[in-house]
Amino acid sequence: MERNDENRNEPYVTEEIHVYRPRREEAREGQPKGNPYPNPQPQNPQYQDPRYQGPQYRGPQYQGNPYQNTQYRGPQYQNPQYRREEISDPNLVVRTNTQGKKSRKSGGLFLAALIGFLAAALLATLVFVAVYRVKKENEDPTNPTRKPAQTTEAGTGEKETKSPWGSSDEKVVSDDLEDKLEEIRERLDEYYLFEEEAGGTDFDTALIRAYVDALGDPYTYYYTKEELEELFEEDAGTYSGIGVMIQQDPESMSITITNVFKGSPAEAAGLKVGDVLYKIGDRECGKTDINVVVTWVRGETGTSVEITVYRPAINDYVTVTSRRETIETPTVEYEMLDGNVGYISLSQFIETTASSFIKAYNELASEGMTSVIIDLRNNGGGLVSSVVAIADFLLPKGNITYLIDKDGGREEYNSDKHSALDIPCVVLVNGNTASASEILTGALSDYKMATVVGETTFGKGIVQVILTLKDGTGLKVTMARYYTPNGVCIHGVGIAPDVEVKDDIQTDQDEQLVKALEVVKSLPN
Repeated sequence: MERNDENRNEPYVTEEIHVYRPRREEAREGQPKGNPYPNPQPQNPQYQDPRYQGPQYRGPQYQGNPYQNTQYRGPQYQNPQYRREEISDPNLVVRTNTQGKKSRKSGGLFLAALIGFLAAALLATLVFVAVYRVKKENEDPTNPTRKPAQTTEAGTGEKETKSPWGSSDEKVVSDDLEDKLEEIRERLDEYYLFEEEAGGTDFDTALIRAYVDALGDPYTYYYTKEELEELFEEDAGTYSGIGVMIQQDPESMSITITNVFKGSPAEAAGLKVGDVLYKIGDRECGKTDINVVVTWVRGETGTSVEITVYRPAINDYVTVTSRRETIETPTVEYEMLDGNVGYISLSQFIETTASSFIKAYNELASEGMTSVIIDLRNNGGGLVSSVVAIADFLLPKGNITYLIDKDGGREEYNSDKHSALDIPCVVLVNGNTASASEILTGALSDYKMATVVGETTFGKGIVQVILTLKDGTGLKVTMARYYTPNGVCIHGVGIAPDVEVKDDIQTDQDEQLVKALEVVKSLPN
């Protein structure tokens, strides 16, 4: 199972998006009735993508850059284990001989002056280098060792940190809180009824997650060591699971299947795009974080898992049993449509997506492609490096996107190659097009190199960095907003299409693709 969310040893930027809000309805006798989640947005269960977009890839260097042999130069985030090297000033001692003849005295004074001058110059240089280095590290928005931004309180002339966690010399957990937690533990030990059921609870992880969750940011998340390893495996393009992609709405927390891989165990079991996860085994998904649900679905190859979903198309629940297998996640599918229109579907951005996209584009071009449709529907994002590599391939020299962190630090991603896109292009999007997909959509639109067709995109204009902690666990942190080349941040707004069209779930036809074909054929060459 794929998360629509860089580098094992270094933090990397990733994007993750969660979508869909089906409706909660009253349960009927014997089994739940209706969508357990509010604000239904039924998806077309009949929808058949002309070319399935399976998840696949994460660029060469980032979680998804790629042209495989082309290395994109993205911002280099520093290792969280990195510690600033301190530069010590050397103890310079100069001794001169002031005794003896006048000529020797003059020569000694001259030598002493020369040595003193050189020592002072060396000392000044070392101090300058130290100060400059510290300054650059603190200005780097991706350096986890930098000092927090400081402000001066009016009327005091004293600086104080803006960090809500206090200064670095303060304990994360106060003595009073430690005492309180100990008291709570004692009371639970004395009175709690379901002690046996709680025996397997990882209270350390629960406490850390509660600390992180208190931020109220659904995209900032703590990973256990095992979860982080699974995430990296997924980014590499293989894992043991059933072969679906899922997204979670950050408000309702409902988890929806957005892709079912062709030939996967999930397809064989009958799972469909638009199904909302209700139970994995006997555990209800409810408002459980998507990262936890993923661990429930995955497991040892050859084992099976029972999954209950709510299916909006029939307004009822369906229970299936799916076998777990080693899944290779294809993220790029392509074909030539009528009229020499190339069709390329991207389901997400992982390490192999960019290289796969470039291969698909070049093959279609060699077959006589005269226009192209890039389908980003239901693509919840992925690796920034992956999408940037694709944009670098398509766009002329210039800015692709740029990030602004909380201190105003700016990091740019630029295209430095001749544009490969010299034919009419349509980008096909919907409400589940998010994050990295919106970076590509926004860049192609701002350069007026593509017409956007479909529905307004999701509107996730923020990026996260994944930091590996000392004990092998991980922390995904929202660290910046991203902007389109024209300086627009689409967070919470999305990108409105040039040509709006919705898919009619009552028909078998893909109205959005039909309209995209009509539009791309009408564009001038």
